[in-house]
Amino acid sequence: MLVQHLAQNLNIISKTTRQHTRQQRLLLIELKELIIQFYQRDDITYQLPGKRDYVTVTDDNGESMTLQTRILLYNIRETYQLFVNEYSNKNVDLSLTSFNELRPVNILIHSYMPHRSCLCIYHENVNLLIKPLSKHISCDGLNSLQEFTSMFVCDEQEEKCMFSCCHLCSHNFDNNIMKSVINPTKRIQWFQWVLQDGKTKKIEFNDAINQCLLTLKEKIEPFLNHVFIKRQQAAFFEKMKIISNDEIICIQVDFSENFRLCMQNAVRNSYYSQDAVSLFTTYVWYAGGGGE
Repeated sequence: MLVQHLAQNLNIISKTTRQHTRQQRLLLIELKELIIQFYQRDDITYQLPGKRDYVTVTDDNGESMTLQTRILLYNIRETYQLFVNEYSNKNVDLSLTSFNELRPVNILIHSYMPHRSCLCIYHENVNLLIKPLSKHISCDGLNSLQEFTSMFVCDEQEEKCMFSCCHLCSHNFDNNIMKSVINPTKRIQWFQWVLQDGKTKKIEFNDAINQCLLTLKEKIEPFLNHVFIKRQQAAFFEKMKIISNDEIICIQVDFSENFRLCMQNAVRNSYYSQDAVSLFTTYVWYAGGGGE
């Protein structure tokens, strides 16, 4: 120790410094609230409809409250990127770790999504094409639908780009995907939802990578159009919920199911002749978005 001390005083070796614990920067309260509100949006998470789909939490006053469970429509990294892109004009300084840590307890990750039967055919058919292609083509844009969309346009908020009218990004498919194909004749398997005999069926295809790419290329323009319109509608819907008041209300009406009218102590033969009624759920936002 004496030799080390002398060597440090003579600047022969550097002086040891104490390792100070890194102080994490506290996020602004406004930013935290913005993140929590972002997680609760219908275009970011899906709210489970069941009565038992809830979690119990304790508020700041120590009182218990229940929150309906919601599930992310994307993985954490994709959700984080959506948030950063949307609020890029606010110069948000936020890490992926902090974004995930601020996820409310009632927001579950995408892997908890139960069996779904009302997926969008535009999104699902494109997803069923890029999944097998991603195993044979080295392209980051094939890893997810979010990256796939971003790869083709200059700006996802620009209507000209999303409607394939921009000359700057009109050749992105050839530049980003076709040039990355190594073995175009290799046979692969993929699925598509198609209309056959008046019924929508999931059909299996076995063909060359080139054929799969041709199928994908045909779907890009209607897919991007659909994505842009869907996002514009979702943004307008969120806006209407926020500005709702005593004079402006926002109403959401949706088909629920055909409910079978069962009768207690019914005979066996009546099982095949039960009546049914169509149920439509209605939700109204008013006076600041309280909703009833």
